[in-house]
This record gives sequence, structure tokens and C-alpha cells, in this order.
Amino acid sequence: MIKLPLLVLSCRIMSPSILSGARRIRALFNLVVVISWPLLLTACGLQADRATQEQAAMTEILALHNAQRSIHFDKDSTASANLISDAYIAISRGNIRHQSVSEFIARRKRYYDSVEFLKWDDITPPIVRFSDDFTLAYKIVHKEVLIRFKNEAGDALEERTEFAWTTIYRKTNDGWKIEAATSTNKPETIATVDPPAQQGKMVP
Repeated sequence: MIKLPLLVLSCRIMSPSILSGARRIRALFNLVVVISWPLLLTACGLQADRATQEQAAMTEILALHNAQRSIHFDKDSTASANLISDAYIAISRGNIRHQSVSEFIARRKRYYDSVEFLKWDDITPPIVRFSDDFTLAYKIVHKEVLIRFKNEAGDALEERTEFAWTTIYRKTNDGWKIEAATSTNKPETIATVDPPAQQGKMVP
């Protein structure tokens, strides 16, 4: 709300009996500066606060992103499950799976036990975006995954897959949790070696 002295000043500026011409324009400009300066300071403060929030949230999301790589090489299905919410949804290969934490752990353990990770590396840096209130975020990942496994005949094989996926996070009292992940891969990048044989199953 504009205070009374500013109202009085504005009335005096508009009065032809008090000011005229260049003096009136100068006085009007000064009035605009007086009124808008607090608003400008407030806007700058909000922008700086948002930048601080975004930097903190980005640091947290990237820390989780880097932790996922260690989790894969450590084959820690429980640590992997700690990253997801109770309402986790996985989308891949035309399927939508609503997974409980226990189901997620069991699925991950089967996968981790069946392969050895040679690479689980970003091809490009992840893209992260946040909602205005910093309660939701999504991350776009482009990753190369190279695994070694044995087929049913006991032959040692290697398989390289180029993945792209989107992960949706929600901020909770326990930090950021993954609510959903949608995964795709390029079939033409799948290859087996030593010797060619049945391909293994991959789960991003």
C-alpha cells in the first residue's frame, strides 16, 4: 500500500499550479523510482533465493545420480531401493509396473546377481529440471551400459546397450525419492562377443 506522503506528493506533482514542464517530469520520475525501488529489491531477493534453492536441490539430485553408479557396481539392491518412493512406477518395453519396495529389491537382486558391470557411464551430462516450488524434479539420462554375463551354456558374453531414460523425483521428509522411471534403449547398440550367442536381459 502506498503511504500517505507519497499520495500527497503524487497529487502535488499532478497539480499544474505547483509544477510544470520539465520539473513535473523530473518529479514524476523520482516518484516512480521511490515507489518501484522496494519492489525491485524484493524481486531481486526472490530471484537470489530461487537460485540458492535450485543450486541446493541440484546438488542433492546429482549426488543421488552418482550414487546410482556406485550402487550398480556394488550390486546393492537395498541401497537401490532406498532411492525409490513407496509409489514407484517403472515404465519400459511397453509395460507399466507398479512395484513395492520388496518387489523392487527382489527384481534388482536377480539382475545384479546375473551380471558383472564393466561400464555404467553417462554419455552426456544429465539434464535436471525443477518445479517452481522445488517439490518435484525430473532428470533425463543418456548412459552407456556394458555388462558381462554367462548364457545357459556357460559361455562368457559381453553386452553393450545405450540407454536413455527419464526419472521423476518428489521431495519428501526423507529427501528426494524416485516416483517413476521411463526407460528406452537403442536395439542396434546391443552386441554380444566371445562368442556370439544368446543375449542377456538388461534392466536400467
